Amino acid sequence: MVRLFLFFILVGLTLAKTYPVVEPDPIEEISKLVNPKVLKKKISLARQKIWKYKATYLPPATQNATRSFKPVYCLQRNIEIPITDRNWKIEGWRILYPEGYCFNPLAYLNVAPPPMVIFNPSRKKELQYVQKVIFPKYPFAIYILTGIDLKTAQRIAKNSFLQKIHWYFLNDYLVKKLRLKYTISIVSVNLKEKVIEIKEIAVKE
Repeated sequence: MVRLFLFFILVGLTLAKTYPVVEPDPIEEISKLVNPKVLKKKISLARQKIWKYKATYLPPATQNATRSFKPVYCLQRNIEIPITDRNWKIEGWRILYPEGYCFNPLAYLNVAPPPMVIFNPSRKKELQYVQKVIFPKYPFAIYILTGIDLKTAQRIAKNSFLQKIHWYFLNDYLVKKLRLKYTISIVSVNLKEKVIEIKEIAVKE
């Protein structure tokens, strides 16, 4: 009986041949579809665009100021939930929040997000002020750069506190949503008043 059992195992191992699974290289697959010279040129152009990408520019503040606003979001369409029977079969839909319904997103937050510091590191005085005054006070803030390209930002980062943190580029969408006007700006959330506060700091060059 044992011999018969071993015989079937041996036959199974012999017949059950295995093959290594190898995932195709994505670059090679793309190269098959696109002319290598054309692909190389497109990659090169993409790299140039990335290096030349420039953050949205904001002028420097001429005086210190603090302002605030209540963010309001209005639904562009109805938010619906399904109506089901006992077997969880959908029988219809009920509108939970109608199109045009407006609300303050801050009303649903229990913990305030970290502040955002928006500044232009190509202005030496701004960079020095943020590095010496703001960064020690807000080491975990989100630092957003304005009016600068990636290549210049990386060069400046090597000799400043920016090399220690993750930093981001300002875009037009953020300017509009946060109602930004100048640098330096410190944006924070006041959960008690349910408002976004913007502190503008003027730094003379």
